[in-house]
Amino acid sequence: MIYFNYLHIFSQAISVRNSIYGANVTMNVKNIAAILLSTAGITCAQTVLVGGEILNGNFNNPAGSGNATFAAEPYWINIGTGNNSAVFLKDDEYFDGTRNAILAESAARIAGLDTGYIIQESDVFGLSYWWRDSFQWNDAADRIKVRLFVTDTDTITGMQSDLVILLSGVSTSDATYEFVEGKSVYAADAAVAGKTLFVALDTQSGDNIANGFARIDNFSLTVSTERRAVIAPNAASNTLHLGWTSLPGNYYSIEQGTNLVDWIAIETNLLAGSNQLAQTLPMDSGPYSFFRITPEPPASFVDPATPRSAQPALAIPTGDTWVLDFSDEFNSFNSEKWVKSVSTSTRSPRPDQGINDWWWKANHVAISNGTLALKISKKDSNTMWCGSIESRNLYETTYGFMEARINCSPIEKGAHTAFWMQGHNQNNVDGSGADGCEVDIFESAYGNGGINAQDNECQSVLHWDGYGASKQQSTKSWNAEDVYTGYHTFALHWTPTYLDFYYDGLKQWTYTGVGIPQVAEWLWLSVGASFGDGNFQTETYPSYSFVDYVRVWKSK
Repeated sequence: MIYFNYLHIFSQAISVRNSIYGANVTMNVKNIAAILLSTAGITCAQTVLVGGEILNGNFNNPAGSGNATFAAEPYWINIGTGNNSAVFLKDDEYFDGTRNAILAESAARIAGLDTGYIIQESDVFGLSYWWRDSFQWNDAADRIKVRLFVTDTDTITGMQSDLVILLSGVSTSDATYEFVEGKSVYAADAAVAGKTLFVALDTQSGDNIANGFARIDNFSLTVSTERRAVIAPNAASNTLHLGWTSLPGNYYSIEQGTNLVDWIAIETNLLAGSNQLAQTLPMDSGPYSFFRITPEPPASFVDPATPRSAQPALAIPTGDTWVLDFSDEFNSFNSEKWVKSVSTSTRSPRPDQGINDWWWKANHVAISNGTLALKISKKDSNTMWCGSIESRNLYETTYGFMEARINCSPIEKGAHTAFWMQGHNQNNVDGSGADGCEVDIFESAYGNGGINAQDNECQSVLHWDGYGASKQQSTKSWNAEDVYTGYHTFALHWTPTYLDFYYDGLKQWTYTGVGIPQVAEWLWLSVGASFGDGNFQTETYPSYSFVDYVRVWKSK
């Protein structure tokens, strides 16, 4: 989430009342700009309020082993109906070899924390944590609930008013820690400015049986605070000098508009080498103008090798102003963006292709000369091994334009190539994909050139409500007769109300049903056993699918 501050310049002489000196003063454009712009700012400085050893965000204090009660822990207290003699920290079922906190589905045990932070208007808060199910936790229904709140007395024991309630997903893997992150979960307004911020670690019982337990570890809470810009108009050169507090390694843009709706980027890709960034601009020649400074995506998720000007490969533009949010040009394997998929059991057999079982293997993923190679091999006469990478728990996002440039493995080899997304709660059965949906941007499962001439070579599919008896899906098959020749782009434009699927810049399908996910999902690039054409028994191996790049843009 990006928050803007606006610089408003009048290029005409106006009269203003100087309340200090009690006089009417007429000022030209340079003078009035200096007054108006000196109050402008930009949200960019991030502070850790809770995390690691700060307020025991890692739950490792007090040192030692064994259980620890709320009374023994120096910062968190029990704000439930019970008291501080209840157990709060444990060192079994650990995440990182150290203590973790226990959460109980009981009103008697709720962990609360006084952050000591005084909220300012326009503060933006983010949080993250690791959690797992434990004793009697209903994996299909129960959730972690984190609350940010204020009170009527500015003490943690006062009457609470929740600012935001944040629910985890349900447990997707039994007895396994899962990561939750919200980079912009709450933006403070003037109504809560000056109040003290408190945190509660709570639970939500989905089955109305409040007897379960969960664990939480490495909790982090951050705030991004406003920093004022320094403005220095230069009358002699008719220029405006802007300086603002920045984060080293981050990129910024300066945009101009005649209102607060329509904006034109006039300076982009301004890289901050220190905590102060500045740029000189010509003064506006129009009757008036607004300027805003916007932070561009974190450098950690945008590959430096990706041209900052790169745009989606579209035959007809969508009309959006696209800004890169994630990219990988695959000059090396980036473990901060991807994990290599490893199957712990066989995936769905494909008897029509002579494949009784197939598996994702880490050693079937390689990178060479700026290309990701996903390998397909024959383990034995009826067993296929394949390569796959996913951004699960690393990069997960909601909405945007996702695009990959891929050279698909020949369908004769009995393998399909896919670019897709997945959400943590896809298995939750509620009649909708809003809480998570498998979105197959494309799958190349069918042939041409004589294998099955009537086939549409590719398909796009949505799966929600799990994969069992309640599963729902929507499928669109489409023609791509050259898909097994060279590289092609496959893309998705994901919005809250529709999904547009593209092949080489041309729209293949628009979906507007109940399957559209409204939650963060991760990316997946994979090869697997084909469910369409090909014959595993008669072909020689290995075979490969190659990925040139994957990119995700956000619309301004």
